[in-house]
Amino acid sequence: MMNLIARHLIQLNENRQRKEFDPDALNELSETIRKHGLMHALVMRNPQEGEETKILVAGERRLRAIELI
Repeated sequence: MMNLIARHLIQLNENRQRKEFDPDALNELSETIRKHGLMHALVMRNPQEGEETKILVAGERRLRAIELI
């Protein structure tokens, strides 16, 4: 099931592997998403039962590219 989630409700996982992203690669991914759409959804989880905020598990690079659009 897919849901639309406002950006301010998405938190980054503190234990993520990648913390730096190449700006040129992000721009390229952003253009690809703009032309073809998002092929793989972001993966998130609820931090605690009943809270609105989601924690990003996978897809930070895609999220950053989407923000550029």
